[in-house]
Amino acid sequence: MSIMIIIIVLIIRVTLIMLCSQTNPLIKQKTCDKCTEPGEYYDGRVILKKISSSKRTDTSFRLQQDEEHHLGISPLTRLNVGLVSTFPIDYMHACCLGVCRKLLNFWIGGNLKTRLPNRLVKTISQRLVSLKPYIPLEFNRKPRSLDELQRWKATEFRSFLLYLGPVVLKDVTDLAVYEHFLLFHCAISILISDRHISKYGFEYPNKLLCAFVTHCEKLYGKQFLIYNVHILCHLVDDVKNYGPLDRFSAFPFENYLGVLKKLIKSPTQPLQQIHRRLKEADYFFRINCSQKSLVHLLEHNSGPTSIYTCCRQYRKVKYQNFILCAKFQSSADSYCLIKGDIVFEIHNIILYEESTFLIGKQYVEKRPLYNYPIESSELGICIVDILSEHYFSWSIKDVVSKCLVLPFNNKLVCVPIIHTLTEDSI
Repeated sequence: MSIMIIIIVLIIRVTLIMLCSQTNPLIKQKTCDKCTEPGEYYDGRVILKKISSSKRTDTSFRLQQDEEHHLGISPLTRLNVGLVSTFPIDYMHACCLGVCRKLLNFWIGGNLKTRLPNRLVKTISQRLVSLKPYIPLEFNRKPRSLDELQRWKATEFRSFLLYLGPVVLKDVTDLAVYEHFLLFHCAISILISDRHISKYGFEYPNKLLCAFVTHCEKLYGKQFLIYNVHILCHLVDDVKNYGPLDRFSAFPFENYLGVLKKLIKSPTQPLQQIHRRLKEADYFFRINCSQKSLVHLLEHNSGPTSIYTCCRQYRKVKYQNFILCAKFQSSADSYCLIKGDIVFEIHNIILYEESTFLIGKQYVEKRPLYNYPIESSELGICIVDILSEHYFSWSIKDVVSKCLVLPFNNKLVCVPIIHTLTEDSI
C-alpha cells in the first residue's frame, strides 16, 4: 500500500487591493487614506476643506505617525504590501457612485440655492430619455429619467459623466454649474484613456480636479466637501502607479458578479458549478482567441460598393473590442472616428481581396461642443453637420474609435467611446 501526497505551492503577488471606503467618515474624523487633512464635523458629517495637506506614505502608515487616523493595528500589516500605495482609489465608487451621484442629487433635491427649478430637471430628463435610440451596443444600459435617479446603476452615472452630461446639461443649467461639471468630466475623460494621458500628462488633469474641488464650496456649500469629493485630489497619484482608471476600477468585478450568478443552476454545490462552467468557458475562450479578431457578420447584396467590384458585403463587422454596423442595420452603431479626426457614417462594410473597407459619408462641418476648460474637440467631442455628397472608402485599420452620436439642437454631437480607442491610435 502506498500513499501519494501532492503539495502545490502557489506564490501570489498582490498588486493592488480594491476597497470601498464609504464607511471611513463614519468611524473616524481623520478619514483621508492619502493625506493628513484632519477634517471637521459639519451638519452631521465629516467634511475635508483643504487639498494641500501632507501626503501619507507606506512608511508613515506602518509607524502610525498620525495616531488619530488609526483605530488599532491592522492585520494587513502582516502582509508585505504598501498600506497606502497598494490601496488605490476606486473611481467607480468615488467618481460615479460618489461625486457624480451627489451632483445630480444636489441639482434635484438640494437646498434652494443649489437645486435646479423643476422645469429644468424635467428638460434634462426628457433629453436623457430621448437619447435611448442613439445608444450603441457597447453601453450596458439605456439612459433613464432623473425620476429614477435612486435606481441608477454605476454604469449609468459613468455614461452621464463621460458622454451624456455635457450634452443634456448644455444651455440648461447655469453656466457656472455647467463649466464646473466640465472640469470633472474633462479630468476623468483624460485619466481613463492611455491616449489622452500620453497627450496631457498627469499635471493637467490633476489641476482640473483640484479646481473642481476648490469651487465646490462656493457653488454647493460646505456640506458638499465630503470624503469622495476630497479624494479626487489624490486620484492622479494612483493613475501614475497603475495606469488609466479602468485598469484598477471595480467595474469588471461588479459586472462579473452577474455572470457568476447565471452560472448557478441549482442550490446544490454552487462553487463546483461555477468552477465547471468557468473551465468550459476558458476552453472556448482559447479556441476563439486562436481565430482572427476580425469577424464579418450578416452578408447582403444591397450596396453601395463604391469603386469595388466582385466584393462581399456585410451588415456588421466585429473589430477588436467593438462592433460596427451599416446604417441601415443599426444607426446607433454606424459611426466611427477615422484617422485625421474624420467623423464617418458607415453605409456598407465590404471584404475585397481579403481586406475590409468601410463605405460611407463624412461630416463636412465640425465645431467644439464646449470651450472650457479645453476645447471639446481636443477630446474628439464635437458638433457635426452636413454629410458629404459622395461616398468615401476607408480601410478598417484607419478606424480610431467607435463613436456615440447624439442629436443636439438640430445637429449631432459626436463623442468617441473611450474604451474602443484602437491600439494603433495610442
